Amino acid sequence: MRSMTGYGRLTKNIGDYSYNVEIKSLNSKNLNINTSISPLFSPLELHIQNLVKKYFKRGTLRISVDIKLLKTDDIIDVDLG
Repeated sequence: MRSMTGYGRLTKNIGDYSYNVEIKSLNSKNLNINTSISPLFSPLELHIQNLVKKYFKRGTLRISVDIKLLKTDDIIDVDLG
């Protein structure tokens, strides 16, 4: 890596899901990783941080992962009224 300041974004549809990943990095003396992920997939947050630590030794990284279900016709609507 030539610069510690950067921005990247990827949107990809796989199966019935849409994945949107955005990474922002800033120069910093230490490694600080801030992650934001859909609540349903929050157990993956630690795995993402450990993966990032393999490739970065310093800098401030903001990582956002948004996962959406594309096919909504199979979702059951409950009328509690």
